[in-house]
Amino acid sequence: MVNMYFYLKQVPFLDICNTMLDPTLPLTVLDYEEFGDPNIPAEFEAISSYSPYDNLAPGVCYPPVLVTASFNDTRFCPSKLILL
Repeated sequence: MVNMYFYLKQVPFLDICNTMLDPTLPLTVLDYEEFGDPNIPAEFEAISSYSPYDNLAPGVCYPPVLVTASFNDTRFCPSKLILL
């Protein structure tokens, strides 16, 4: 039987470190106040400590994830998550 109830975890960014390092993306510079400036080494370490993309442990069997996205969605690159 398929589980009809899904637990959705909301995360501010999947790949926050790489996203925040690109100031040409919309709203990135404005996010420095909330998340920190990744160009400052101490703040980059803090950001990467809670980044879900950067904290996957090798050899751990994570639960299945349903990923949906649009070709035109510039906020998210689903292939990064799927190829992990």
